[in-house]
Amino acid sequence: MDEKMLLQAIQEIVKAEIEPLNERMGGIEQRMGGMEQRMGGMEQRMDGMEQRMGDMEQRMDGIEQRMDGMEQRMDGMEQRMDGMEQRMGGMEQRMDGMEQRMGGMEQRMDRFEILLEHDIPKQLQLLAEGHQGIVKRLPEEHELDGIRLRVSTLERVVADHSEELRILKQAN
Repeated sequence: MDEKMLLQAIQEIVKAEIEPLNERMGGIEQRMGGMEQRMGGMEQRMDGMEQRMGDMEQRMDGIEQRMDGMEQRMDGMEQRMDGMEQRMGGMEQRMDGMEQRMGGMEQRMDRFEILLEHDIPKQLQLLAEGHQGIVKRLPEEHELDGIRLRVSTLERVVADHSEELRILKQAN
């Protein structure tokens, strides 16, 4: 019966140790989901930009056919293209930053996996070994009756002595 209670206590300790890790993993998963959503938004924006670029190319073909008298409009288009290139450069930098962050997250996930695979089982084994030592020191079932008898006798003697001391104090 005591071993069952000890196992239940160990299970509670293990649950308490693992629960914060589960919460942290949930937080990481949420953050990764948010990053995936952001990347999806960037992909949509890039698709939109590609579509706009395709439209621009069609317009450029039309401009080449009507090149006479359209040089000023071409200069304006070149400026817009430069702005788009700058924006694309900024997006590339942002994408590089996101790739670096993803790499860092992968490293952190690897460390969590190592922790879950190696460190926690070792700690649980040490905890179980410590509890085995405690269980070995506990009295056997057949010894409990003798211990209870001795404690009962000690309680009675202490109560008798306390009563005698109280009577002696009152007499003085």
